[in-house]
This record gives sequence, structure tokens and C-alpha cells, in this order.
Amino acid sequence: MKANGSKTNYRWFNIVSLISTILAACTVALWTNAFAVDPSVSLSQNFHIRVTGRNNNVGGSLDFFNNAEVGPFGDVSFIVNSNTPPSVGWGLGLGGYGFGRTTDFEKPGKISRLIRFCDLPGIHFEHIRSPDEALPLWVFMISFWHPLFLFSILPVVWILRRWRSRRKKSA
Repeated sequence: MKANGSKTNYRWFNIVSLISTILAACTVALWTNAFAVDPSVSLSQNFHIRVTGRNNNVGGSLDFFNNAEVGPFGDVSFIVNSNTPPSVGWGLGLGGYGFGRTTDFEKPGKISRLIRFCDLPGIHFEHIRSPDEALPLWVFMISFWHPLFLFSILPVVWILRRWRSRRKKSA
């Protein structure tokens, strides 16, 4: 009876590994296509996805953002002008990566912009809130390396299990 359950589990493992292999192949196809075309999809008025072949992340990224006019900015420089107000911030960082918060003041006591950010290897997030804007601006970027690694784990385990079982049969 236990052997039957084991076969069912192995069958599910095979199916999930196949799905993971397909997702890894789709990730590679999307990644390579992004070098030729810069595809962007709007799922709603305030939710957009863009595939980027080249940017600060190594080899491109999948970008989620809420403002199609601004796009996946990845940097607040589009807002900053010559008369940038003074700012107060805090953060934690190491080697160019980290997270934090910056508050810009128009005059003492009047906040003009609140920026929250997180920079990790291959991941970037920003949330910008301004009293002048009805909705905050946000962007989430993830390097293609992250989903490719994630989707490759099960196929590699499947290959290793297959190789070990064939090796045991031949011995």
C-alpha cells in the first residue's frame, strides 16, 4: 500500500517538475525576446508590467508599476528639480544595497514627498507618496535570474534523481 502512495507522489513530482521546466523555458524565451522588443502590458489603469532586456539589473528584469506615463522609473530623479527641498531620511545598507525611507519637506512641518525604498541584489522597490498626487507611485523590479533559478530547482532535482536511479540499476 505504501508503494502505491510512493508512485503517486513520484507522479506528482514528475508533473510539477515538467511545469517548472516549462516555466523556466518561458522565462528564458521572454528574457531573450526582451532584448529585441521592450514589451509592456497594462492589466488595469494602475497596474502595468514591462519586460526589460537591459537595465541596472544584470541581464534585464520584469517590472511592475502603477503609472504608465512615468513607467518603471527605478529612480526618483524624474521628480527632483533644481529647487529640491531639504530631506530627512533613514536607512540600512551594505555594499550599495539596503532599504530605507526619505521624507522631503517643502517648509518645516510640511511634507512634500515621502519615499520608501528597498534595494536587494536583483530586486528593487520604491513607493513615492506626494500630497499633490491622488495615488502614490510605486515600482517593483525583479531580475530574470530570480525566477529562472526558482523554476530550475525542480528540473535539476528530477534529473539528479533519474541519474541516480539509472546508476543503481546498472550497478
